Formats: sequence, C-alpha cells, structure tokens
Amino acid sequence: MCHTGERPFVCNECGKRFRDRGYLKYHQRIHSGEKNVQCVTCGRTFISIKDLNRHNLSHTNERRHKCAHCDRRFRDTGSLKIHTRTHTGERPFLCELCQKAFPSKSNLIDHMRVHYGTSMLKHQCKICERKFDAPSRLQKHMDAVHNSDSIHSLVDS
Repeated sequence: MCHTGERPFVCNECGKRFRDRGYLKYHQRIHSGEKNVQCVTCGRTFISIKDLNRHNLSHTNERRHKCAHCDRRFRDTGSLKIHTRTHTGERPFLCELCQKAFPSKSNLIDHMRVHYGTSMLKHQCKICERKFDAPSRLQKHMDAVHNSDSIHSLVDS
C-alpha cells in the first residue's frame, strides 16, 4: 500500500484517509483530544512523542538547520523548508477555487477567508475572543499571546 498510494483506512470523524492503521489511530487522537505525553519542562501535553520532541525545540535557542541561500537558521527542517520557498519561488499549495498558489499550507488557509469569510473561523479564544479556523491555530495563539499553562484547558476542540 505504501507504494501504490492506496489509503484504505478512513477516519470516521472527518473522512481523511490513511495508508496505515497506525497513522489513522494517531490522527484520531486529534478528534478525541487524547494527549498522553507530557513535557517535563512546561507541563504541556501532546498526542505523541514526535510532537513532544518538536515542542522541546521551543525550550532551546539551538537553530541547527541553516538556509543554503542566506544566513538564517531554523530549529526544525519544516520551518527551513517553508523559508527556502522564499528563495526558490516554489508555491505548492493551490487554492482550488481561484488557482492562486501559496508557499505554505497556513498561507493557503489564511487566503481561504477571501472566499469563505469568517464562517470558517469556528474556534474562538475565550480570553480575547479572536477566532481561528483550526484548534491547532487557536492553541498556537494561546501559547504565543496569552502564554499560560492554566489556559490550555480553555481551548475548544
């Protein structure tokens, strides 16, 4: 199945398809809210050790990944990959409605508001009432703006 592109495992919550039962099981934790891995530094909980390891980079200033085009450095390869697109002009995320292309998925999601307005913003911060299109964006907002462990329980799923 890995090489055929077949994705027989379907999430019954959102319809997203996966090639492996393990990926489906991991994905379903997003819907259930199950977070059983905890950061020993700040107490925040995560779906998987992979997510915890990525988060642990936020507790260090180490930036191991250097851009081949300029002097900027990044904590993780994902951020470096998105940054590199500023040099290469690559825009792999295409709006299916108007065919405009974007360098990152988050840029595409921001753009979709042009087509759908605020109706796609269903996740609201209970502190400042700002709205977001996904629980992960609301969580990122809470961490960056309100920055308190006690407010993690306020995030709507």
